[in-house]
Amino acid sequence: MDESLWSTVTGIAALVALVVAAVAAKFTRDQRDSARDSVKVANAATEASERQASAAEEQLNIMRAERADALDLRAAQPTWAIEHHSGDLYILTNVGGREVMSVTVTPPPNSSPSNLRSCDRVAAGGSIEVITAATEATPGPASCVVEWLDAAHSDAPETQRLILPPKSR
Repeated sequence: MDESLWSTVTGIAALVALVVAAVAAKFTRDQRDSARDSVKVANAATEASERQASAAEEQLNIMRAERADALDLRAAQPTWAIEHHSGDLYILTNVGGREVMSVTVTPPPNSSPSNLRSCDRVAAGGSIEVITAATEATPGPASCVVEWLDAAHSDAPETQRLILPPKSR
């Protein structure tokens, strides 16, 4: 082979090698850029997950506070209502929304005895009859005290003082 042919072949081989090197460099740059983009996407996903976790924790705290407020509100609401029925008969109604146990009614001091001193269970919305009459010696306003255990949370007795409503005519 002649020298000019060798120089052409080596020139072509060098040109091919240069094109292959350029393509390889471009491919390597593209892979590097793709890897950087993947890292950015992964970092963004991590940040989004952290924000979601933070928002979920904040929502949980809000729900806990609302539950505590609802329990406080429930505790502040009366469990019993009393209304005059006729004569010395009063109707005591469980308006608390839960069944209660071991209900004891203490009549006003210096009153005629109550027909009911205790009752095992009173359902939510249930009523019991109480017969009691205030006398001249009963300090006013006449009231009775109801003590009970919550059927769901029976660890400590609860009490509520109720003023006897005036007798209807």
